[in-house]
Amino acid sequence: NFCVDPGQRWPDIPKEDVPHLLEGALFCMMNDYEKEGIEQRLSEVGSSFLACQGVVITRGEQGMTLITESEHFTVPACPVERVVDPTGAGDAHRAGFLAGLSKGMSLLQCSRLATIAAGYAIEHAGTQEHTFTMEEFRTRYQTCWNEQCPL
Repeated sequence: NFCVDPGQRWPDIPKEDVPHLLEGALFCMMNDYEKEGIEQRLSEVGSSFLACQGVVITRGEQGMTLITESEHFTVPACPVERVVDPTGAGDAHRAGFLAGLSKGMSLLQCSRLATIAAGYAIEHAGTQEHTFTMEEFRTRYQTCWNEQCPL
C-alpha cells in the first residue's frame, strides 16, 4: 500500500502517466491548487481520481477535505498561536494523517491528527523547525476537537 503526493512536480508529469501514478494508491494527497491541475490532466485522458481509494486535499486556513467512495467530509483547520510560515505544513499534514492511518484510526481521526500537525508547522519558519511533545499534541487535539487524542 502507498500514498501519492504529486506535489509541485505535477506539471512535469505527462498527462498520460497521471492515471498510472494513482493506480492502486490508498490516497492521493495534495493541496487545492495541485488538485485542480491534476484533475484537468485526468479529464484530458478520460480518467479520474477513482484510480485510487481516496483523495486528501489541504486547503490552507480552510482546513482539508477527504473524499472516498463512501465518505466525503471537510475538517476545519485548528486555531494556532501565530502564523509564521506555511512552508512544510503540507509535509506535516501528511505525516499526521499517515501516523493515524498506520495505527488503524478512522479517516476522521487521521484528518484531525493531520490538521494538528500542520498547525505546529506553520507556527515556525522553515520546513522542519517545529517541535512538540506528545503531551502538547494531545492537549491541542483535545482543545480543538473536544475529544481525547487517539494517540
